[in-house]
Amino acid sequence: MKKYFDEVMIFISDRFYCGLTLLTVVIAYGYAATNISIGIDDIRGQLEIGEGRQVIASGRFSQAIWPSLLGYHTKWIENSFAIDVIAVLLLMLSAVNCCILFRKRSKDHISMIALTIFSSLMLTYPLINEFWEYTHINLCICTGIFLSTMVIYLVDDWLETKWNIWKVILIALLMMFVCTSYEAVVCVYIFIVFAILFLAVLFDSDKWSMKLLIKTGFVYVTALVSGIVGRVVIHKLITVLLNMPYDTNGNTGISWKISELGT
Repeated sequence: MKKYFDEVMIFISDRFYCGLTLLTVVIAYGYAATNISIGIDDIRGQLEIGEGRQVIASGRFSQAIWPSLLGYHTKWIENSFAIDVIAVLLLMLSAVNCCILFRKRSKDHISMIALTIFSSLMLTYPLINEFWEYTHINLCICTGIFLSTMVIYLVDDWLETKWNIWKVILIALLMMFVCTSYEAVVCVYIFIVFAILFLAVLFDSDKWSMKLLIKTGFVYVTALVSGIVGRVVIHKLITVLLNMPYDTNGNTGISWKISELGT
């Protein structure tokens, strides 16, 4: 962990990187906070933040953790700003993790200016995306993005160090948490893996043969599959032990029935 913290401090101690990313976050979050939109999913907002058992039945059982810990339902108004701040910080750490991986795989050929621009772009879109405004699952998604980058960092570190069964178990557990928080976050994992492998081949083509590339890619795929398998197994156990019917995220039909009074 000391190695990881040292790598994080490289970016935190850089005034240009910190200044521009913080400015980006303030502007983007300020825009999201002052330009609230109402979407059709507002109607099922209680489902998205884990109230009831439907979110567990649909396989997103990790989402049920945050409402219990942070009082989404009982003290949402009082805690909303703190929850947003935690989500923003996790998103910023995710950007730093990506920069650490890019810097490592490019053999320090990518400048701090380029990494700062990447971080600003990465931080901007999620902050103004609709999930930030109405579903109240920003912390779940930002945690999933952060854990995705941590899994890639751990796998990347594992590939260069001695095989460790505990690290393998940790990777599988973190990936399972990602898969059970919000499924679309897996796309972030896949994108970053492709990006670092592309950079590795681009800046160190002599080392990266096709055989090594396939072998390394297989390790990342194995980590992803382990998370998916863990999600399926635990989901099945929960539905069986709690006698819950299986549900899907597609069961969101809305009845536009008009009452007799016309209201």
